[in-house]
Amino acid sequence: MILVKGFNVFPREIEEQLMSQSNVSSVCVVPKQDNRSGETPLAFITLNRQIDISILKEYCEETLSPYKVPSEFTVLESLPLTPAKKVDRAALKNSLI
Repeated sequence: MILVKGFNVFPREIEEQLMSQSNVSSVCVVPKQDNRSGETPLAFITLNRQIDISILKEYCEETLSPYKVPSEFTVLESLPLTPAKKVDRAALKNSLI
């Protein structure tokens, strides 16, 4: 869970919205510390084909509450996985430091 301006934001909700886009092959949303709002969501994504990331940002702005829209979108070749083959959220969070 991400706490943004006192609101609980569930990463899964944002991930599901982004996964509904045909260009997105995988996504992971993690929190980043923010001085003004406590935390802010960040989206790490992999794409099926190259697109302008502003399209995804606009889509999120149209379909999610403003405080749920990721502040950054980072495109990766692949998401890091744990030995159990699940997305390694800790590794993504640590990459922000």
